[in-house]
Order: sequence, then structure tokens, then C-alpha cells
Amino acid sequence: GVWLERGRVQASDQRLRFSQLGLAGNTCMASLFFAVGSDLPRPRRERALDAARHILHTQAVALAAGVTSPNPRVVAVRALAPQVEPALNLLKKIWACWRTELWQLPTDQPRIWAM
Repeated sequence: GVWLERGRVQASDQRLRFSQLGLAGNTCMASLFFAVGSDLPRPRRERALDAARHILHTQAVALAAGVTSPNPRVVAVRALAPQVEPALNLLKKIWACWRTELWQLPTDQPRIWAM
């Protein structure tokens, strides 16, 4: 019961697709969550936020993206992009950074990400 996300986006909703308060003409929405079963200590949560923000600000391709922590157990990254590849590449970089920064684990990507 910590995080429940529900949403429905209808492709025929032109106002949502093209509004600056909606998708702003982008065709890809991407999300990455760092979620745990108990509250993250504030310094660790701040490290996750700072690491993601650093990657967002140093991206070669500018995307509409942001990172937040809606509660002490979740860090969420959201991105809008005109295509899947820039959003996926962004989330891969953040995922890899979190693995090395927060767990000291290698960044071997899951096979499902192989293109």
C-alpha cells in the first residue's frame, strides 16, 4: 500500500497529447522507480535523487524529465520523449548509476534491454 499508480492514456485524446500540461507532442512516456520495503534513510534517498538529477542535467539529448521522492520508500524518475530510444537510454544510465552508487554492484544490464 505504499505506492499505487493508475493511469489511462487514450491515444485519441488530442488535448492530452499536444498540451504543454500533457505530453507536449511527445509519444513516449517512461518511468523508473527505486522502491524499497522500509523507509530509506534520508542521506541514501538524497544520494539517489542527486545522482539521477546529475544525469538529467548532463544529458546530451534534452528531454522533459524529472526525479522526485513522493514518500520515504520511493524515488521516481519520469521522462517524456519523441521516441523510445532517448528515454530508454536515460533510464538505463540512471539505473546503472544507482546500482554502482547505492549498492556497489556491477552494471550488467538485463538481457531484455538488449536491442
